[in-house]
Amino acid sequence: MHSKFYNYNSQVERYLRFFKNIDKHKKILDFGAGPGWSLFVGRYLGYDIVGLDVEDKLWTAGGTEMGILRKYLKTDEHTVLYASNEIPFEDKNFDIIICKASLDKGYLKDQNKEIELNRILKDDGIIYYAPPEHNRFLRNIKSENKKVLNITSENVDVDNYKELFKIAKVCVEEFLRLEI
Repeated sequence: MHSKFYNYNSQVERYLRFFKNIDKHKKILDFGAGPGWSLFVGRYLGYDIVGLDVEDKLWTAGGTEMGILRKYLKTDEHTVLYASNEIPFEDKNFDIIICKASLDKGYLKDQNKEIELNRILKDDGIIYYAPPEHNRFLRNIKSENKKVLNITSENVDVDNYKELFKIAKVCVEEFLRLEI
């Protein structure tokens, strides 16, 4: 099992920090959503967020670790899977795109990543990326109004979100009881 996916404390806190300064009226895509921790936290906080991940039997099928965890977190219904060289969303559909550890994976060829992300990002949109080396995939996206920013962490009072941590803990504990 990939323990980083099940460390709900760090995952929940990571996304609480991210969403702290994000406008709730923005439409958000998590490009490479994995099990969907950003969706789990974002939807709990009231954000309009969807996930996108590659349709890969090792990672996303309903019977695999990530697919099953996605079901327990109830993020599977907000995750779109794709298996082509095009992202399955309309042009200028998102205000914000989150790219974390996902730009070097998947079906999209490097030059097509920029074209497709640029296509679905609104003219005044923002792409948040991590780790820093992913900036090489996003060089040509910047325009007069579009921004490409590294994800930064801000302090957040986690005591205000005890219920969210409790829900995450239950989801992960139920998942870990399975014999995969």
